[in-house]
Amino acid sequence: MREKLGRGMAANGESAKQKKKKKKKDSKDLIPADAGILSSQGSLVKRVKKWWPFRPSSSWESAAIATCTIFVFCAPVLLSGLSVPGFLSLFLISLFTWRAFEYQGFLIVVLYFFLAMTEKSGRRGLGSVLGSGAVGVLCAFAAITGLGGWEWEGLWKLGFLTSFCTKLSDTISSEIGKAYGKTTYLVTTMSTVPPGTEGAVSLEGTLAGLLASVILSAVACALNLTDQTGTVICVVTAQIANLCESFIGAALQGHEGYEWITDGVVNIVNIMIGATLAILMRRLNDKIRNSHESEAGVL
Repeated sequence: MREKLGRGMAANGESAKQKKKKKKKDSKDLIPADAGILSSQGSLVKRVKKWWPFRPSSSWESAAIATCTIFVFCAPVLLSGLSVPGFLSLFLISLFTWRAFEYQGFLIVVLYFFLAMTEKSGRRGLGSVLGSGAVGVLCAFAAITGLGGWEWEGLWKLGFLTSFCTKLSDTISSEIGKAYGKTTYLVTTMSTVPPGTEGAVSLEGTLAGLLASVILSAVACALNLTDQTGTVICVVTAQIANLCESFIGAALQGHEGYEWITDGVVNIVNIMIGATLAILMRRLNDKIRNSHESEAGVL
């Protein structure tokens, strides 16, 4: 009796093992034959996503790949309008911009240099390029390092955009005013002066500069680099900064004791005023809005 019982248990054990092996075999048969291919494709997709520059929070590697690729292919065109130092400085500006604000910020830099046409003969040098993009790079660097925390991320982005809007508006208004301005006025006294006088403004130049800042900020809004409120702030502060620049030019530039106030210095001050005002105005707007929302929540 015991012998039969032992044989039966052994048979049941072998049967259970066979069923388990069969189950494993069946589960393996359910795995598609191309599972290995799909796995390798998934790995490839992950690699592409890692290096693909058109994605949120671009890494230094993806920013460098995108910037280098564009500059290599566009080098002949860029070097026709830029000196070698100017070309290298524009590359650095573009690299920091892409790393901080991705391809949207890079497109703003490209659009700025496309629209900012001046009467200067020859190619743009190091001083011209850095003078236009230095403040924007500072905002990009602040965003990259996380200065101020997440609350300041959008503010640095707005400062970056306003810096280029301010400079573009200044350049366009100056050149259009010189070429097509019928009457130019000295901003401090509103007396009539010849076109090209430091601190002089004209209706034609002012309207052209305003239109230029509207175009650049509108493109940024379409690229989701800022919202509608940021667009308005950008345009307004750019015009205020340009007015301040005209006052500085009329009151100080070229006067005795202020020989150090050159065009380059005035341009940097102008851009810094625009970017700083935009950040402060947006900060104030956000505080007022949050205050109203808090009061509405209490009520």
